[in-house]
Formats: sequence, structure tokens, C-alpha cells
Amino acid sequence: LPDAAARAVVADLGLGGPVSCPVAACATGLVAIVRGAELIAHGDCDVVLAGSGDASLLDNVVTSFRRLGVHASDMGGAAASCRPFDVGRTGFVVGEGAGVLVLESAEHAARRGAEVLAEYRGGGRAADVSGLMQIDETGASLAGLLSRVVDGSGIDRDTVDHVQLHGTGTGPNDRCEARAVERVFGERVATLGCSAVKGAVGHLLGAAGSVETAFGVLSLRDGVVPGTANLRQLDPECAVGVSLESRRRPVRCVLAVSLGFGGHLAAGLFTAPPVSPG
Repeated sequence: LPDAAARAVVADLGLGGPVSCPVAACATGLVAIVRGAELIAHGDCDVVLAGSGDASLLDNVVTSFRRLGVHASDMGGAAASCRPFDVGRTGFVVGEGAGVLVLESAEHAARRGAEVLAEYRGGGRAADVSGLMQIDETGASLAGLLSRVVDGSGIDRDTVDHVQLHGTGTGPNDRCEARAVERVFGERVATLGCSAVKGAVGHLLGAAGSVETAFGVLSLRDGVVPGTANLRQLDPECAVGVSLESRRRPVRCVLAVSLGFGGHLAAGLFTAPPVSPG
């Protein structure tokens, strides 16, 4: 059953409280984080372990993606074949992994003396109704979600320094994200710190959203916008501020984005934690 892994973790750690297992294809990890934050905001929980894992390096999974035409051609081995936003991109490479974030109320974190890495400022989910495997390449559906998340948080759009993109390295997905970011951030799109990590870690499928959100949180801690591995020549149709090299710069606010087959869209907004007095 889809919730078998979640129930196993609960049993192993002896956890209490609600157990939830959202299923949203490649957006699952970020959807889980947004849902966990909602449980805390509604007073149902003080602390939530939120994340996802996936182990899909299986012949039938990889073959299915190849038949769909979204799996990358061999361009010098798996490590070099996924090229998000590159003019020569041919798709993604399947990877495996897991990521979990510890979410808790500010009061709970203070009581246990936690090292706070980020403050969750808002998130949301939406549906792209273009089709089971299609996506709205105009970016309108995704831009609507991103606008609601950023504006609903009360944060000025100019405060967003880093957008952690889904970046599969497929033409429709990359164009959708680039156009959505341009709709939301306007002239800032080319200089905004954007990144896509699938060229480095592969497409982790159900785990992608949680792992990539963790990269975004760490960018707040370390003041680094991760590089987009294998990017050689930016596709002129994807004029977002991605770079092959990582960039050290102040990061005050990061917007994480996840997309999944079936029209699943998710976004989460995080800011650097408040500086403690003294």
C-alpha cells in the first residue's frame, strides 16, 4: 500500500499523532512538507517529520520513461546526460534517494534549543489540467500558484533571492517553469538566483520534492545558490537565472517548486530564521 513506508517509520520510531501519506507523483515530497506545516499551523501537531523517498532504478520504470520520450539520451554517461535548461537537453536520468525535514512550531523549537535552519512562510498546491502527461507550457497555471504562495505570505517578491526549480531537463517542463518564473518576477528573471539539481543527483521521482526543498533550505544557511550541473548553453526559451557554477550570495528567501505527472503542482516559501537577540 502507498502508506506502507510511512507506517513502518512510525512503528520503528514509536511516533504518535497523525500519519499521512500524500501521493502526488514527482511533487509528493514538497506536498508532504506543505501538509506537515499545515498540521502545525492548525494546532494538530507541535513537530512533524515530513519528506519522501523513492527507489525506482528498475528496468520497467526506466523503460517506461524511455518509451514516453522523457528519459535522457546517453550523452557521456549518467552523470552528464541530464541537462536542465540547456539548449541540447534530452530529458532526465532516474535516480534514487530520500529527504526528510523536521518541521516544528517556533515554541517547540525554542524549548528544545533547536538549530533553526529556515522559517516556513507559506506553501500551496494546484492542478494543471492540461492532461495526464502534458503540461501548460505557457506557465500560466504554475505562475498562478507561485503568485498566490508569495503574495499570500506577505513577502515582497523582490525579497525572493533563490528559486529551487523542478528542472527535469525536458523541453515542456523547462519552458513551463521558465515562463512561470518570468510571469511572477518580471525583469528580475535573468538575474534571479535559480537552480535545478537533477543534473547532479538525477530525477528522484517521489523523493525529488523533499530533497530539492532541502537544497533550498541549505542555500539559506550557507548563502549559496547551487549550480545547475551539465548546463553548457542556456536555451533562449528558458531565460531564467541558472548557472553551471554555484554562486555565493546572500539568500534571504527561497521559493521551492515541484511538478508531477498528472498535473500536480506544489510550491513552498522559506526565509532565513530570525536573528536571536544577543
